[in-house]
Amino acid sequence: MRILTEGPLVAPKALWLAGYFSDGMVLQHERPIRLFGGGSPGAPVRVSLAAGEWRATVDAAGAWNLDLPPVEVGGPYELKISSGSEEIVVRDVWFGEVWLIAGQSNVIWPYGYVSSGEQARHRDFFLGTPARIWQMPERSAAEAHVPVARAPWLCPGNGPPASLPLLPSALATLLERGLGKPVGILVSALGGSRISSWLPTDVFPRDSLLSAYLNTYPADPEDYAAALQEWREARDRFERYNGKCLEDSEPAIPITKYLFWGPRGTRNLSYPGGAFEAMIRPLARMALRGVVWYQGESDAEIASGYGNRLRLMIEQWRSLWLKQCEQLRLPFVVAQLPAYAAGPDSGNWPFLREEQERAVSGTEDAYCVPTTDLGDPQDIHPANKIVFALRLAPTLQALTRGEAPLHAPAISRVILHAEARRPYLEIITGAPLQHTAGNIQGFDILDAGGDPLPVSAKFCDPRKLILELPVAPRVYRGLRYNFQPVPKGRLYGLNGFPLRPFRNDHAAPPYRANALY
Repeated sequence: MRILTEGPLVAPKALWLAGYFSDGMVLQHERPIRLFGGGSPGAPVRVSLAAGEWRATVDAAGAWNLDLPPVEVGGPYELKISSGSEEIVVRDVWFGEVWLIAGQSNVIWPYGYVSSGEQARHRDFFLGTPARIWQMPERSAAEAHVPVARAPWLCPGNGPPASLPLLPSALATLLERGLGKPVGILVSALGGSRISSWLPTDVFPRDSLLSAYLNTYPADPEDYAAALQEWREARDRFERYNGKCLEDSEPAIPITKYLFWGPRGTRNLSYPGGAFEAMIRPLARMALRGVVWYQGESDAEIASGYGNRLRLMIEQWRSLWLKQCEQLRLPFVVAQLPAYAAGPDSGNWPFLREEQERAVSGTEDAYCVPTTDLGDPQDIHPANKIVFALRLAPTLQALTRGEAPLHAPAISRVILHAEARRPYLEIITGAPLQHTAGNIQGFDILDAGGDPLPVSAKFCDPRKLILELPVAPRVYRGLRYNFQPVPKGRLYGLNGFPLRPFRNDHAAPPYRANALY
């Protein structure tokens, strides 16, 4: 099933330009510029930029497109588009490096939502750097054919407005300083969204859970106003009961995750494939240096198979950029979920992190940046986004420069020495490690029942640790490192990246029967 066609956007007859072509924008240098917009069918369009001039004609569907040659790093320029008596002028245009960051609420957590102390920390961090941010508005599948409204690019260094997304702003600031050239970050994120929203529905049959999930979303209600009122009443009852499940006979519709967004159907922001069609497809003519993906909190309860779905998403986005932008290379940087233990599904976060690593391990030009030592155990929205940007930035800088990015060290082998006087495990890592201080924590031995027993380890040399078994070798069922919602281990590689979480057992993550709903 496909939600939408590949046809032109439904556009007004007046001259218009795609939403991110606006004041203060940054375009990818060394790549052709794909301008597109609409106007009156048959009308001529004239475009001027950087001392060049081009012409196009609005087609019968009301759309026009132009490919402009690459422009070297620099600016500011002025872009002018005119048709008859109409004119659009885009000022303060720069050419540099453009990244897209997408996902859920932590991507767009705004400046105005954090404490005054955190606001001061971020404001001081941004000052003096002219990096630019452009944020895609929240859009549903029903709006996918509507042109994205034009909005200016924001410059955090000029003083952040309350709505400024903190993580993209901190990341853009670091990249601009590190690369010494203009940097722009496109932001497309939807709070509470599952990865199913970011995939085209025609790939859903390739994943059993996605196929089942699609069936939970019927077509739009015939009477949307009535469905909306019904939803509001059910939501009010839900809130009166403090979020507890009600009797099946009580609510008019199931009390489930989609209450966050409204009645089911294409106007629901979590509609399968909706974010892909309405918030990613419109960006695919914008040349990029790469993509940062920070999402997974909402998929923790259905963590099994997330890696397959993430691989599908990377494949589909790359295919889209190849088709729309002729972009052959599109690196993906996945931010691993940080420490968190306060939510009902936080026990599944270690499994989701494992799936994130599994996705990139079999995908070319994809990288998983560990953040297990970051975050707030009691807040799913950690306030200090600067530390996340500091962890992500080296990978983005390396990829921008065409260099090999940093890799987090990993456990490569675990050898059981069962015949020793005191049986022990020899843990070998692929890179030398350093330890901050105190006992080496984060290791768990799984006993015969699969229950974890915390144990401490000691260094034998920088690539080898020794861990004495607290149980008889025949009872030993597996080893885990930092496989907890809030990891305790603080082992780091010489490059400052934490040792990746590890396990050699085969336990499956818990799964709730109603997790799809």
